[in-house]
Amino acid sequence: MRVKNFTSFAVLAFAGLFFLSGCDLFVGDAGRITIQLKDDPFPYTDVSEARITINRIEIRGATGTQNWLVADLSRAIDLLTLRDGKTTTLVEDIEIPAGDYTGIRVHLSSDANLVLSDGMTITGDRGSDAPVIVDVPQFTFDHGEDDAHALVDFAMDESFTVQRSPDTQAIESFVYTPVLRAESFLLNDE
Repeated sequence: MRVKNFTSFAVLAFAGLFFLSGCDLFVGDAGRITIQLKDDPFPYTDVSEARITINRIEIRGATGTQNWLVADLSRAIDLLTLRDGKTTTLVEDIEIPAGDYTGIRVHLSSDANLVLSDGMTITGDRGSDAPVIVDVPQFTFDHGEDDAHALVDFAMDESFTVQRSPDTQAIESFVYTPVLRAESFLLNDE
């Protein structure tokens, strides 16, 4: 049985985002973007950790604007640490060139891990490392004063479909299909 490593992926992704947040990637007019991650409550009381890894984050360009790399990283995250309204910042104040943008592309590791309350780790693999697209309203950065803020929800209850033993009801495996949504998106505090 294999279970996705949610925590490792997310932590590494976030670490890379923090590293890149201090780097100027280009010179010129730009907006800035901050991206945070949260999780809706996970319904399973017999899971102590849900680990993912975020490898890369891009902003998806609209027609005529290229995609823009926001962070190239490998950050592992335990999604269970993001319960009850807690968030973690993936990137903060990353400069983005002028242009029109339509979404956030999150590249996750293909696997995730669930650590059960008895200490057993189960790994699941979604079979692909294709990016997950987080739709946000189309926005435009047209000068250096623009500022965007996205709060992304990693919907664990939809992303991890647990398979239980028919006899004991213990978790035996899970299907990992990551679902991420923009809970909020603000451009210039609006």
